[in-house]
Amino acid sequence: MWDRFSKPRFTKHAIIIFLVIFFTPSLIIPTNVVTNNPSTNEIILNLTKTINLELSTPTELESFLDSIIPEQLTNYSIAGATFSMVKDGSIFFEKGYGYANSVYKSPVVANETLFRIGSISKTFTSIAVLQLVEKGLLDLDTDINSYLSAFKIPETYEESITLRHLLTHTAGFERAVFTVIHAYGHLIEPLEDLLAEGMPDRV
Repeated sequence: MWDRFSKPRFTKHAIIIFLVIFFTPSLIIPTNVVTNNPSTNEIILNLTKTINLELSTPTELESFLDSIIPEQLTNYSIAGATFSMVKDGSIFFEKGYGYANSVYKSPVVANETLFRIGSISKTFTSIAVLQLVEKGLLDLDTDINSYLSAFKIPETYEESITLRHLLTHTAGFERAVFTVIHAYGHLIEPLEDLLAEGMPDRV
């Protein structure tokens, strides 16, 4: 999928996958699945209508996004969003939608408005891991402890935790909440320290 972005033309598949995940965060489903949620079905139907079309210019991409994002912001009571695509090392297209501040009706500006990245960081982390797997530097089914140095995950069960488990949320860790948002940068602890001190149990 990612190779398509480096070619002169690219399809809408990756954009559609992103939008489905963005607007239905609890669902990652194939486009031929009918769910029990009418609004989700409507999103999927609308997106699949254009799945085989191609885009080659920022104008075409903007037209496609304009036909979907504003309506979904309204449907899901989302104040604002920004879309940015990088192609061949430079920005191919960027645009803000909705409000950065819904009280004062200040608009989202693509290259200025800040958003907490939240769980979207998992997408980029997963891609980076898979790139290292492709290069043979990591293995999806190796005990994760072989890659850890600052701490080790206790061997609670016979089966080891692997990157495949971590990437698919199937390692069996209990739910845990870490304080990761701070007003000042110097209060942010290194991630390895947070995990070593407050590692959740495997249940």
